[in-house]
Amino acid sequence: MNDIKESNILAVDLGSTFIRIVVGKDQLSNKTIAHFISLPSYGVKNGTIYDFEQVRTILNAGLKTIYQKEGSNFKEKCILNLSGKVYVSKNIKIEQKYPREIQIRAKAINDLLMNISEEKDYIPVHICKKSFLVDNSFETLNPSGMFCKSLQANFHVIYMLSTYYKTLKELFNSLHLDLVDILPSSIASANAILKDNDYLIPKFLVVDIGALTTDFVLYSSGVPEFTSTVLLGSENITRDISFGLKVNRDEAEKLKLDFSEPEDQDDFKNFLKNIIYSRSEDIVLYIYDKLKKISDNMIPLRIYLTGQGSKLIVFKKLFEEVFECPVEVRRPLPFSINEKRDYEHSTVLGLINYALNNTILSNKYDNQNLIKKFCTIFFKRG
Repeated sequence: MNDIKESNILAVDLGSTFIRIVVGKDQLSNKTIAHFISLPSYGVKNGTIYDFEQVRTILNAGLKTIYQKEGSNFKEKCILNLSGKVYVSKNIKIEQKYPREIQIRAKAINDLLMNISEEKDYIPVHICKKSFLVDNSFETLNPSGMFCKSLQANFHVIYMLSTYYKTLKELFNSLHLDLVDILPSSIASANAILKDNDYLIPKFLVVDIGALTTDFVLYSSGVPEFTSTVLLGSENITRDISFGLKVNRDEAEKLKLDFSEPEDQDDFKNFLKNIIYSRSEDIVLYIYDKLKKISDNMIPLRIYLTGQGSKLIVFKKLFEEVFECPVEVRRPLPFSINEKRDYEHSTVLGLINYALNNTILSNKYDNQNLIKKFCTIFFKRG
């Protein structure tokens, strides 16, 4: 290595059709995007790696391109997205009672975080604060500096399959990358598309419609309450069209993107409509049923769509009809002058935005100091 630039961080979006890498820089508080690379994806399906060596080869090629542009190699810290069925989310409550009145400092929060246990075959990889209950009397988002005799913390915890976590660590270690954080794709995308006033809505849903997965997160009082993935996406619609109409993949994709509601009894257009609506309904109804099954209170007041599939007008219409609430399609908000900013870039741009604004550049991510990292970024939005 010729040079070490600790102000750099990589965001990696492991998608089923593209692997995207963004380099972010934080120099004298000037946060910028230095490089944006998009490479065809092989070895990833439904958000999960199934061919270790293929993914490693693609990432290595992307890194070489970055090093050539930078003029030197440098040890990178890295933040990664999480999708598919290798994770679960849970809301947990942890309470600590004290023998006498104390003032809440970082150590008190640290003690609560230390009590977040591993689940069978799963480990916690990302924690979002929900709220704190002080002396069983009142809730606060930040209890630091307050006095209490008991403190209860409400956390939204992302648990990853421990064997898959080890696979990811091995992958990035082999590329000399220091994996410092892992976010579900839905939470990452939310960081790219949401404005400050969006967090004031009591309950809202962010849905990232990808190629072979659709990731969604329900926010309650401005913080994540439920996070999950549907193993279906816009590419499944393309494949249905290709099979149903006996056309190649590119023709099917064009038919999908050019689709508009038929205004007359056109048999071809109506057949195409049935294909598109059938698979789209599967995705929308899965999300609705999943939330409804948990509680009637999980239904959002507003929905934000992003990802490559959000370009399909059918989704906005279906979400409005099924959830009976306003739906808005969003592309990533401006971050720097020259970055790419299409709907499918929400995850990777949300990752880099989160990384550069949550002071994780100076922290490691491993089993020994996992809790220290959480404390450092804890009072930022998840």
